[in-house]
Amino acid sequence: MPPPAASFIAEYAKSKKSTCKTCNKIIDRNALRLGVVTKERGFDMTKWHHFH
Repeated sequence: MPPPAASFIAEYAKSKKSTCKTCNKIIDRNALRLGVVTKERGFDMTKWHHFH
């Protein structure tokens, strides 16, 4: 069985708590970010990425 397709979400960061999974830098508050939502260990997990 193939893995389920990933979902995507784009939003402005609500805080400075998220880290870009591409470059490992903090994503600034109000910065546009793209999230890849995947199923990890039985629950949905969002991995955030920001634009440079």
